[in-house]
Amino acid sequence: MFELIGRDREQSALRSALHRAWSGSGRLALVSGEAGIGKTSLVNAFIESTSSDDVCVLRGACFDFSTTPPYGPWYELMRAYSPSDGFPDVPDFIKDSSALSDLQSQDELFSQMLEFFVNLSRQKPTVLVLEDLHWSDETSLNLLRFIARQLADHRILLIATYRNDEIIRERPLYSMLPHLVREALPARIELRAFTSDEVRQLVPLLYPLSDSDLETTVSYLEQRTGGNPLFILESLRQLELQGNLQQVSGTWELQALDETSVPDLIQQIVEGRLEQVNESTVSVVQTASVVGQQVPVSILDQLLCDDQIADAVDEAANTWLLDVDPTSPQVSFRHALVREAVYECTPYGTRKSLHQKIAEVLIQQAKPDPEIIAWHLRQAGDPRSSEWLIQAGEVSENRFAWHEAVDRYSRAADVINQSVPDHETLAWLMLRIGELLRLADPARANEWLWSAQAHARDGGLRDIFTYAQFAAGQNLCNLGEPTRGLRDIHLALLDAESNDEDASLECSLSFIGPNPAWDMSYSRMIGSYAYWLTAYGRVDESMSIAESAVGNEWKALRTSEARTRYARRATWGARNTFTALAHSYGLRGEPDTSRIAFELALEINRLTDFEPHNVLVSNQALMGHHLPYASDDLLQRSQLVDTIEHWGGVSQGMFTDLYLPGYECLLLWEGRWDELRNIWRENPQPTLFHYWSVATCVRARLARLRGDPDAARNLLSSLLTEGSDTSPDRHVHLIPGEAHRVLADLALDEANTQLAREWMSAHDRWLEWTGAIPGQADGAIRWATIFEQEGDSDAALEQASYAHLLAQEPRQPLSLIGTHRLLGSLLLDQKDLETAEEHVAHSIAIAQACKTPYEEARSRLVQAQIAYVQGNLEAAEEGLSHVGEVATELGAWPMIWQVDRLRRSSNTSPSDGRYGLSGREQEVLALIVEGLTDRQIAEQLFISHRTVMRHVTHILRKLDVGSRTAAAARSVEEKLHLPDS
Repeated sequence: MFELIGRDREQSALRSALHRAWSGSGRLALVSGEAGIGKTSLVNAFIESTSSDDVCVLRGACFDFSTTPPYGPWYELMRAYSPSDGFPDVPDFIKDSSALSDLQSQDELFSQMLEFFVNLSRQKPTVLVLEDLHWSDETSLNLLRFIARQLADHRILLIATYRNDEIIRERPLYSMLPHLVREALPARIELRAFTSDEVRQLVPLLYPLSDSDLETTVSYLEQRTGGNPLFILESLRQLELQGNLQQVSGTWELQALDETSVPDLIQQIVEGRLEQVNESTVSVVQTASVVGQQVPVSILDQLLCDDQIADAVDEAANTWLLDVDPTSPQVSFRHALVREAVYECTPYGTRKSLHQKIAEVLIQQAKPDPEIIAWHLRQAGDPRSSEWLIQAGEVSENRFAWHEAVDRYSRAADVINQSVPDHETLAWLMLRIGELLRLADPARANEWLWSAQAHARDGGLRDIFTYAQFAAGQNLCNLGEPTRGLRDIHLALLDAESNDEDASLECSLSFIGPNPAWDMSYSRMIGSYAYWLTAYGRVDESMSIAESAVGNEWKALRTSEARTRYARRATWGARNTFTALAHSYGLRGEPDTSRIAFELALEINRLTDFEPHNVLVSNQALMGHHLPYASDDLLQRSQLVDTIEHWGGVSQGMFTDLYLPGYECLLLWEGRWDELRNIWRENPQPTLFHYWSVATCVRARLARLRGDPDAARNLLSSLLTEGSDTSPDRHVHLIPGEAHRVLADLALDEANTQLAREWMSAHDRWLEWTGAIPGQADGAIRWATIFEQEGDSDAALEQASYAHLLAQEPRQPLSLIGTHRLLGSLLLDQKDLETAEEHVAHSIAIAQACKTPYEEARSRLVQAQIAYVQGNLEAAEEGLSHVGEVATELGAWPMIWQVDRLRRSSNTSPSDGRYGLSGREQEVLALIVEGLTDRQIAEQLFISHRTVMRHVTHILRKLDVGSRTAAAARSVEEKLHLPDS
């Protein structure tokens, strides 16, 4: 307990978290610090302070060197559990790994694990401890994230420790930690090094020294340990072993100290201790270091055949190298750092020989662990490691740990490549890796797939070649190269048709797993081809192919019962066909048929229970059907969103980032702008091109709504690289014409109707090219606005009426909000107040039904204008107050400026000064008031001249003035340049 000096605050934080869990409000606690700082000691002391009769404690850990298998710490945690009467039993797959085959999805595995912990906590408050997460596999962290989000209503305290000095980009915890902090709101406990006073408290507890010896010792320890508790303790013990600390007549005395600085303290301490023990003990300790952190004594017996093993273990324990529990069948190293040091100082040849012997022993066990055996064989340089790596990859894949599976398969391929190439095995491994990486890293996936094609060609494996070509074509589409991608998919389809009478690619190799993503049927290829044709705007071709693939049954699938029956016998790959049909019918303006196709795709996914694709299809349904045609159907929305929000974080290793552009569109419409910004902050760049295209439009529109037109233009210039002349044939059309509409809006914001015309002409060409119906009404709204700004009110009203007709057939609620609002505004200008009021009321009602606060606020702004003209100042001010509150909450600064301008022009109340000036803009404005030039301001604030010019432009626009002089005058009048204004 010496390491707990100075840890009162940390202990108190853990006790507080436990008390919360005790009352049914569980929590995650993250304990971090450098190696040896005392994380485990803190947790041990906390657990010892709780009564085993009152709390159930389960512990698991990750270990370096011996590669941590998927769910490794969770398995260790649960296998140590022994149920008593009335307590739940662990899930079957924990007791018997073969039961994993009964699981249909990661969802089911996660749910069973959570259900076990929840049931256990109902019997007794439960503390789960996961140690050394910096070594964790990604799947274990995904499960941690899943469970951490569910703790709030249960009597569970989950403590996770990790080394914060080992959070590097290459390790899974690096990217997972922000999600845990944001979603679980954990108690965060970071351990610091001991201060001088704390070292001064610790030393006398072990070695009572005179005051002068104590000060010398403390100074020595501070110089060499940096206040690290483990290093302090090991240094003190080493001083005792070396005779620097000696007990004389019942008291301790300090002898001369070696003044040489020790750069690698633990390594030297361990080497020094090994020099003090006999050869048998050295052999035991070195062998144990190769076996792992925890070492079964039976393994040592088989490896060493030494009658003196027990004595050697005791001597190692006496020199503080090993920990021995007489009641346990295994020994363990005192600390992972000790084991690392022993391993490093074991001669390479000895290590290699020991790895070989250990592998042979483990292979003979009743249930050999392929993960551990593969690792030992790899260290021994044994080519058999490829067989065990493939088995380990299968285990990872069956546990829905795809990143880990990729790692094992790629290592196996490396081993096979070092000998005479086995083309069939290599082709299958590379195909498999390429498929597993398809959505996470399509560029890297194609490197594997092209290698698979080469091996398949050399080995005469036509089916593998065909499917690899198809998969690579999909990836090219994912990467924004539709010409090459669609060509390769088409060539693969032609080859598949000529290769087999029933046009089916069946993969028969024994190690292909049950994952539904491994559907290599012709129907999947057809469905994917149809989907990509739709995504890239070739809708007629897509519908022809997809309808032909479904056949005559398509017309009979008009009832939910018929769709369920069909889905039960449909292949998993047919999902792509119906997704393609759903998008195609949506683009063609047939919402009812689009809805039916999406329901079929969702039903097929539901029956396979494969969460990542449930999430993806729900996202597609949001984007392709709900937002354009059913945005006022909140029940449908909640069903789609529940799936996305509940399982959006469970990627099963398929994704580096799980981007959901349809969901992002919905967040924009619902006014959840801060959530959007958080998503983008954590995931700045979508991996897949079609997701990036939609996400870019969403980000650009939000930038405009928040008053940053430059950012909006920069985003869209990366998408439409040739401006308004950009051709539509290489671009995604899932939300037709959105980029052009945002750019037209930006031009109209500046009354640049000529530029707006250019963008809208390009917009109409793109819609004509695809034949898309969604986007036509919104395009007509922009044309009406152009006519209005050009002073042609009759043409504007005619175009607005046309937009309204387009939005009604088929009915598009979000477009109707805009058409009613525009008609209301135009009719207001023509003094037809009654009809204007009716249109605006309809616009507000639809916006409320669609749950879109920004659009409702825009319509209420027009309603306030009408109220001013009617002389109803109270209603107008009430409406503007509501609009101002919404705009302020959203950060929609242009709308705030509109409210201020309307108030000033109506002379009903003084400006409240809320012009949306940022802190930097206030600084610039203050210097303008002082009379400084742009260059002088740049020098004063240490920013560029160009940046100052941009700030001045924003200030003039926000204050609605035409010059710097006018801005300075208003600032002085309203004290805008003062920090507290």
